[in-house]
Amino acid sequence: MRILFVVPFYKPAYLYGGPVNSLSMSCEALASMGEQVTVFTTNANGSSAIDLPVDRPVNVNGVHVYYFERHPLSPPKYFIAPKMRRTLLDQIGDFNVAYTSATWTYPMLAFSDARTRKQIPYVVSPRGDFMTWSMKQSYLKKLAYLTMIEKKHVDQASAIHCTSQAEIQQLKPWRFHPTAVLIPNGINTSPFKNLPKRGSLREQLHISDDAPVTLLAGRIHRMKRINRTIEVFFEVTKSVPNAQLIVAGHDEDGSAQDAQYQADKLGLNKNVHFIGLVTGTALLQAYRDADLLVLLSHRENFGMVVLEAMASKLPVLISREVGIGDAVTESDAGFVVNPDTPECASTWIRMLNNRQERKVMGQRAYQLVLDKFSIESTTLQMRDLLYKIS
Repeated sequence: MRILFVVPFYKPAYLYGGPVNSLSMSCEALASMGEQVTVFTTNANGSSAIDLPVDRPVNVNGVHVYYFERHPLSPPKYFIAPKMRRTLLDQIGDFNVAYTSATWTYPMLAFSDARTRKQIPYVVSPRGDFMTWSMKQSYLKKLAYLTMIEKKHVDQASAIHCTSQAEIQQLKPWRFHPTAVLIPNGINTSPFKNLPKRGSLREQLHISDDAPVTLLAGRIHRMKRINRTIEVFFEVTKSVPNAQLIVAGHDEDGSAQDAQYQADKLGLNKNVHFIGLVTGTALLQAYRDADLLVLLSHRENFGMVVLEAMASKLPVLISREVGIGDAVTESDAGFVVNPDTPECASTWIRMLNNRQERKVMGQRAYQLVLDKFSIESTTLQMRDLLYKIS
């Protein structure tokens, strides 16, 4: 089967967070199963560009990836790449089925335009774009665009791919025509089976071996509620004075800068460490040196960083708005809390003070990943869906 993925960004543009990892792993797994996978994307990497050839296919771990040059005048969040549209018009007929996670962006418009020439079936994956918190942001503008343009693009799809039950529930008010299909994100567990030796990052940040370390990782955006995380952590340090918080991620909208100022103002400059975007071995080191992952987001359709942390045998403390939370609760792999209640700080303190409980939860977390979220399992589900609609 010849499968086309149309997405606004792709690896190695890791600063865009979890979707980059989840989509690239899915594409590579499909290719390893013998499918012909092509990705149309842009060379966007935040305000800069990926240093790879543009407008022609590049073999990325068995996947043919076209990195189309983003127009220099394109607003960052729209990913305008005119050459993508022209190439889609030329090549759309070469594919049996398509998958797009480009809602609200130019690549969705380009793909929909190309489909007027060749009506291939496709799956839309909103990746949380129509969830309640996201839709409340610039609500009137989004509602107008959804009514006039975007709803038609979604309604013409053969299925809507959702990664959690929460995302399915929050799609309902928009009354899209296609059936919502639940397929969670998967992860390649191989890199997590041989984590680096513990201590390197702690030594770099002058954190003692016995200090309990919480990690907040992923793109830094106001959706992640980092300011609230700092407020709760301040309460935590009153009971656990040597507690440390490492914040690892690209500052997308100035939230990290604001949070750093807040931490300094609260006297946490020796407890909170902002280390910027880390990937690869450096990210694995961060997981290895942490004792707990925290994610108190307003909205996560899934929470890929939670999956990575659990693959590293870390227990997690997450908000109720994180899509993977149901699985975390069912497996007792961490705690799901309301960040706006005292319960959040008290649970955080409990986890930091109980090493044995963390260890047991971490083992449950790792087993949960093996049982339900291996990339092989989730990709088989995706392949079945694509074959079904093609």
